[in-house]
Amino acid sequence: MKKFIAMITSICLCAVAFLSTPALVSAVGNDEPAFIVEEVSGYAGDEVTVNINVKNNPGICSAGVTVSYDGTALELKSVENGTVLEGMVRVNVANNPCKILWNTLADSTANGVLVTLTFTVKENADSGKSAIT
Repeated sequence: MKKFIAMITSICLCAVAFLSTPALVSAVGNDEPAFIVEEVSGYAGDEVTVNINVKNNPGICSAGVTVSYDGTALELKSVENGTVLEGMVRVNVANNPCKILWNTLADSTANGVLVTLTFTVKENADSGKSAIT
């Protein structure tokens, strides 16, 4: 009988612990900060510009972004600072992935273009999508 009561008590305690624990999965709301890579299109030989935007910026004074892309389809030609942050450190566009850094003392809560990437679509690029992450 004591084992039965102990088992029922254990089950009840586990149930209470489980029901009182917040869920670990949560949906991202519309007000969550986000970095958004624009989707663009182009043909072999075209030059395309891709903006990386900041949405719902809670405040940034220093940042680092690593941009990877399919080097068989795209060639990174230039990286231009956007309007969100000042203090972009010089970038070596020959590197893939390309590391872009900002360092400033001023906190920015602006939304908009963080950086603009200019690519050339290579002549031998296959048709289809090429991810920029």
